[in-house]
Amino acid sequence: MNKNLIPFDAMSSERHRELSARGGRASGEARRNKKALREQLQAKMEQYAQAEGFIDDIGEFNRWKKRRAKARAKRERTTGGIIKK
Repeated sequence: MNKNLIPFDAMSSERHRELSARGGRASGEARRNKKALREQLQAKMEQYAQAEGFIDDIGEFNRWKKRRAKARAKRERTTGGIIKK
């Protein structure tokens, strides 16, 4: 066994708390980075779609996305997330 891999129950509560807090902060930063990337990508996709003439109205596109997300949520609730489309 690697000496760096110590189970939480074998380390002091202070060290466990410190590592847990560090992991929580890293997790939050990763979530914020993912959200920023997702928003940037969405903006680029909308910009491209409008420039290429795929959509004429961004509002219409956003309403379509909202309906699609709502339908997906309903499908996941009714099927228990078993069916993926």
